Amino acid sequence: MNFSASIEPSQIRPLIHAVLREWHKPDSQATESFTGLLLTQQLQAENEVAPLLDTIHTLLRNFLNKLADQDTEGANVLQQRFLDQNTVRQVAQEIGLSIDSTNRIQQQALLNLATLIAQAENQLRDTRIRQMESLLPSAPYKKLFGRDTLVQRLVADLESSETHPFIALAGLGGIGKTAVAHAIAQAVLWRFMFQQVLWLHLEAPSMHGYFPEPEQAWLQLKAKLIHELEKTENLEANSQDENWLRHQLKNHPSLIIIDNLEDQKDVDFIIKKLGHWARPSLFLLTTRSQPATVIDVLTYSLEELTQAESFNFIRFEANHRGLSKLATASKSQLMPIYQITGGHPLALKLIAGLATSVPLTAILEDLKRDRPGPTDDMYRNIYRRAWQSLSPNARLLLQSMPLIGKSGALPEQMIAVCQLGEAPFWEAVQELFGRSLLEVRGTVWERRYGIHQLTETFLNTEINRWDV
Repeated sequence: MNFSASIEPSQIRPLIHAVLREWHKPDSQATESFTGLLLTQQLQAENEVAPLLDTIHTLLRNFLNKLADQDTEGANVLQQRFLDQNTVRQVAQEIGLSIDSTNRIQQQALLNLATLIAQAENQLRDTRIRQMESLLPSAPYKKLFGRDTLVQRLVADLESSETHPFIALAGLGGIGKTAVAHAIAQAVLWRFMFQQVLWLHLEAPSMHGYFPEPEQAWLQLKAKLIHELEKTENLEANSQDENWLRHQLKNHPSLIIIDNLEDQKDVDFIIKKLGHWARPSLFLLTTRSQPATVIDVLTYSLEELTQAESFNFIRFEANHRGLSKLATASKSQLMPIYQITGGHPLALKLIAGLATSVPLTAILEDLKRDRPGPTDDMYRNIYRRAWQSLSPNARLLLQSMPLIGKSGALPEQMIAVCQLGEAPFWEAVQELFGRSLLEVRGTVWERRYGIHQLTETFLNTEINRWDV
């Protein structure tokens, strides 16, 4: 049985009663309803060879002992009624009360026992959520626009017992694949559909974001997966032991998110490699390329934001930046932005960032003059305009980012590379944040700074040419 994030005593009271009634039945099916509790999973992990029935009995005995500390009479009634197999009449005679009074004590004891278990389960769930959230990267968005229905559909797919082992989010760079994957991860955490959610961000060595050979992508993925599993399980593993990896994923249902797997040949190679490890663990991939195989892969193609969604996104970004006129602009005033960007989220965000220092009319006139055709041309023009608006220190910091590493870097590492003093460094950081050219990465324990793959591509192939 799957439970929501918070457990109510009323949810588990009938389940407890059912197990107690069938306490001495070796083929009892009532225990199956307890498998969705983290308390049960924790006990099973401590003794993997113990039958489920024994695990549930151990769990209830532990909490009956705790109940005895606060409700001795109630715990005694439950013990005699179910574990000792006495009738209500026998228990009533033993404790010197009427049958009705004994029944009332039993009902209250069941509720008290359910309350104790629910409290312990909710504490464990709160701890588990915090632990899993701490392993996720920072959200690449402040608010998600136009993707709620897609996220709900994907979460439902992951929850279905008949789902594909692989789900691919495919779309152009800057379309919001990572943002959607992050929203799915957050939703899955709170539903406890998996024992763990692991995020693997692949870092291709080439400036265009592709691996020279699929085998390199596979080796990096395998190393990152082992690293994440070792953190969550406190285990040490042989980095070449694929049998160990398979055992972990088969015995610990996990959602593995593989972000930034751009090339189709890499996607197809990795899906083939991971095929034997899937179920009950599932894999969610973000990629610019549609997987060639369709047998085990459910693919969703991300489209641009609609006109209405784009307007809402622009207004939100403008409000966040204190651009009151842009935030309250009419539809007709916002229409040129939508027409130029085509509803690409990153392009909308970059233009909003650019509007903090350059009049919007000047930005639009400039972009219209170089009327974009392909999406690459549109981004090239926006990045060129953003680059021209930067201070020398911000340019220096931005140019140094590809040298720092694709996973981002700590502030002290960035300072060492760009050679700026601390004060001008932080001023440059704020300027780049304001232009949406710098991203926060890492976990809550270690904040790192990086740039979007598109930003890096344009830095490597175009921006240096503009520094004249």
